[in-house]
Amino acid sequence: MKSIGRNISDNAPSNVKRFTDLYINLEVRISTLVEAYLTTSEPIPNSEIDKWIKGEFDYSLRSIVKLEIELGEELINITKPH
Repeated sequence: MKSIGRNISDNAPSNVKRFTDLYINLEVRISTLVEAYLTTSEPIPNSEIDKWIKGEFDYSLRSIVKLEIELGEELINITKPH
């Protein structure tokens, strides 16, 4: 018997599946990097890392770029056309 989540996923439109995959992968990447950051540093108040920890991160491209800078790691990689 399939789980409800799996059944919904199987029947979801391709754009929803793609969004979900990207969102989950981004969440995991950010979580991993923030956990590593916190082993050696304290978040600066009102920084993107601080917002992430508090659940106030807004996922705009601008915020993602700020978070990349704070973590010193790339979060989104888009291949440039040749």
